[in-house]
Amino acid sequence: MRVGNRGVSPVVASVLLILLVFVLTAFVFSWARTFILNSSDNGEFSASELCSTVDFNIVFNGISPSDVYNFDIVNRGNVNISSLKFKVYSGGDSRLVNSGVG
Repeated sequence: MRVGNRGVSPVVASVLLILLVFVLTAFVFSWARTFILNSSDNGEFSASELCSTVDFNIVFNGISPSDVYNFDIVNRGNVNISSLKFKVYSGGDSRLVNSGVG
């Protein structure tokens, strides 16, 4: 019977298990880092970056007899504008107006 070799196998197995955990951890961190960097560079911009590149011109066309404000809004930039929210001040009063495209 070999008594001297019995302790080597559990030690080797423990070392191999620890090395396997380190290799898997390094692989997961490497994949996660690449995934995060690629997902943030896919052409999407933050709201503040998009708002800083918006370029439009507003022309006031007057007020109709039914108290409707008429504006022409021309988008001069290359960012799509789907809606606007602005305040209208008139005679000391203000109103919040939401405007959709169309």
